[in-house]
Amino acid sequence: MAMIELPCRVDYRRTATQEFCEWTGRIDRLSATGCSIQSVQTPEPGARLELRIYLPGNAWPTPIRQAEVVWSHWGEFTVEFLDVSMHAEDELRRGLAKASALAAA
Repeated sequence: MAMIELPCRVDYRRTATQEFCEWTGRIDRLSATGCSIQSVQTPEPGARLELRIYLPGNAWPTPIRQAEVVWSHWGEFTVEFLDVSMHAEDELRRGLAKASALAAA
């Protein structure tokens, strides 16, 4: 599935770290397998992150247990989802279907 424009908030933090530090960013483009994020804190490629995506219309954030940064440059980075529960995958697909339907209207 291709990435589509779906602006929404995302909170993220590094996995497998001793210190707890969390950041907030803005998703520009989203797909069922990854997303592009704008943030002041841009992790380097290869970093593993845990995400909470605040899809429009959802009461609770959609958790992504593990994602890997594949590209990072000047306040923007792209991640590929590595570990997503079936429930979270369903939420992502529903959110993408809604956004696609709105864009087509």
